[in-house]
Amino acid sequence: MVRAETDSDANGKADEWVYYDLENPVKLEKDINGDGKPDTTLIYDIKGVMVRAETDSDANGMIDEWVYYELGKPVRVERDTDGDGTPDTTLTY
Repeated sequence: MVRAETDSDANGKADEWVYYDLENPVKLEKDINGDGKPDTTLIYDIKGVMVRAETDSDANGMIDEWVYYELGKPVRVERDTDGDGTPDTTLTY
């Protein structure tokens, strides 16, 4: 399997896409706001552990939040608050 699509809100349209490499999930894209485009992407390592999440929270087509994970737990969050595509706020855990 290379890709699986899911209609998680039962509206007749796919809103979640999982991509696989050698049967392991490597990326999950999710349309949270219902516009048909992914707004959140989760990236997994070869063992299926999440290493990064990227979100377009204002639906402008640009990622504005990056969350980095180690051992499945968030360790750093970067945010682009001025919309230039570059993080300007960093939170470290």
